[in-house]
Amino acid sequence: MWEFFFSFFLHFSESVRSDLLYNQKQPTRVSDARLAPIAYHEISSSIYRGMTITTPGSTHMKVSKILLVALTIAALTVTGSALAGPPVTVTFKNVGSTNAIYKVVTNNEASTHINANPKPDTPVKSGEIDTYIVQSHISPDANYANVRYTMGGKICTFLATFVASPGPLGSKIPKWRNTATPGGGATCTAKSTSLNATTYAWSVEFTMK
Repeated sequence: MWEFFFSFFLHFSESVRSDLLYNQKQPTRVSDARLAPIAYHEISSSIYRGMTITTPGSTHMKVSKILLVALTIAALTVTGSALAGPPVTVTFKNVGSTNAIYKVVTNNEASTHINANPKPDTPVKSGEIDTYIVQSHISPDANYANVRYTMGGKICTFLATFVASPGPLGSKIPKWRNTATPGGGATCTAKSTSLNATTYAWSVEFTMK
């Protein structure tokens, strides 16, 4: 029961935060996440209209992004945040024969994009990988990464979550979960590659074909 209410709070808080961050850049308010669910396919066309993120072709740019990921991990480890949940390092692997396109459709996917550092690349070419860190700032006991990739009509929706439930004598019971939901004939996998029992930070690998 606690997990249900906590998951509801997580979704509600991230939806409001995403809407507020969006409205800081816009002259008018599009919707009120506290009153009704957002028709996000309408909002996303405004947020991401004209936004094209391409994978740099030069070795220098690829090395720069790897360094940025490493620096981000170091910064999160040293500084942290009172409300930040444990970071998840996401590695997306395109094991298919065509480009994988990163897309944002839902509120949770938009919040993940906001919380990602660096931002996910698109397209991810065949045989290439993309790595980024996602850290939510609504609770030290929760975090998630919700991302979507497409290859033509194929879709992979990935979700990595962490929730720490109250345990006996003030302890915490950590729970990690990683899922991959395929569509249109896609083959999608999600698995943890590392877990830190002290900080609860974890790494996950998503693959698409």
